[in-house]
Amino acid sequence: MRGLLADVNFDGHFRNIISVFRRPDWKAFWEDLNLREMYLDETPFDRTVADDVLWRYCQDKQLLLLTCNRIHDGSDSLDAVIEREIELAVLPVFTVGSMYRISKDWAYIEQVAIDLLDYLIQLQVSPIRSASVGRIFLPKQATRDS
Repeated sequence: MRGLLADVNFDGHFRNIISVFRRPDWKAFWEDLNLREMYLDETPFDRTVADDVLWRYCQDKQLLLLTCNRIHDGSDSLDAVIEREIELAVLPVFTVGSMYRISKDWAYIEQVAIDLLDYLIQLQVSPIRSASVGRIFLPKQATRDS
């Protein structure tokens, strides 16, 4: 994996997560991972890119996609493409369980960041195939719409 890409509606949330990574107690772990933080405007796509196109791009470029939870909505939705093309997946998608809490609750943001960092460290040590996971919800105890 080469980096993390914030989904179209995740830019500000991603900046908050990165700010946690840059704190003195987590900075060394984050820097050791040597991952690039990316935003949609650094890709060839605009904000209207279809989920399936963005997912394939992430798989091809070895980027971990970070997104908020979404409803399965059509054949090109993120859920649909993961279900349909899971055997082609190498990297999981990280999904924050609560759009509301990631926007308003700093303790929640910190927990998401710490759990994500833990997963990133694990992936560096022992890569998993998304075929067995597909999507990882954050924070760790999260479920859809938590």
